[in-house]
Amino acid sequence: MPTIRYELEDGTAVTGTTTIIGEFKSPGPLLNWCYKIGFESGKNKQLQDLEMEHGPIQHWTDLRDTAGGQGTLIHDYAEKYVLGESYELPSDEIVLAAHLKFKEWWDNFSKDNDE
Repeated sequence: MPTIRYELEDGTAVTGTTTIIGEFKSPGPLLNWCYKIGFESGKNKQLQDLEMEHGPIQHWTDLRDTAGGQGTLIHDYAEKYVLGESYELPSDEIVLAAHLKFKEWWDNFSKDNDE
């Protein structure tokens, strides 16, 4: 996973939000999700046949890695939007849906805090 250095305007290094949140979350929900995916994929023909970028799901790590990549993209698009940088809309439907929801939330949040 890429490491990004975040800085204040004066150049002071600060810890990223995901790193801070990661210090306080329990791995329990992730482990439960992994168990559920493993259990369901063993008995669910639709999950067994789901095609990933490199072929059918071979392991729960395929889903984890795909979801992790999507999460990274969602953060990247959110950052570009907040900073006013240009970008093309994502082609991944999940990333696009999350990005559009983020934009709606951010616009409302920004409007509420500008008053």
